[in-house]
Amino acid sequence: MQDPFGLFHETISISYARLLLEICEKYDISAAILLDNTGLSLLNIKQHDAKMSAHQWSKLVANALRLTGNNRLGIEYGSALRPTAHGSLGFAFLSCVDVETALNLCQQFFCTRIQSFIPNWTFDEKLVYIYLDDVHPVKLGDEQQSQQLRVFLIESLLFGGIHLLELL
Repeated sequence: MQDPFGLFHETISISYARLLLEICEKYDISAAILLDNTGLSLLNIKQHDAKMSAHQWSKLVANALRLTGNNRLGIEYGSALRPTAHGSLGFAFLSCVDVETALNLCQQFFCTRIQSFIPNWTFDEKLVYIYLDDVHPVKLGDEQQSQQLRVFLIESLLFGGIHLLELL
């Protein structure tokens, strides 16, 4: 099978899945049901250094969206995302002296964590404007499911970024 965007390469830290499982527990959704048809197992989730593919992550998110019925789950997820979930990159963010340094670090290393979008931003006197440019289409299932997945990813990125910047 051809995989021009690397969607089946296991490059995403399993820590992102762990957080989604924690959130879904609050909705009384068991890990076993959430992991159904993702190619992930509880054993994978418990391994500290395990990785998952973008395809597995997408299936997990699609399950979470369907099972919770929360179309704004990306906001909840991004707001709960701990900087340490990003591994050493998260610790590097926390050591930044100011927001501009953190944004520059993010610009340089964002692609090591997220391959679907490229971030750009501009500043004015009071605001930071963040743009996310698509690297490839976000597709899984039908058009509605693809759109829900895309919205989740964008919301979680933006609210995760806001949460991180609040910590700085």
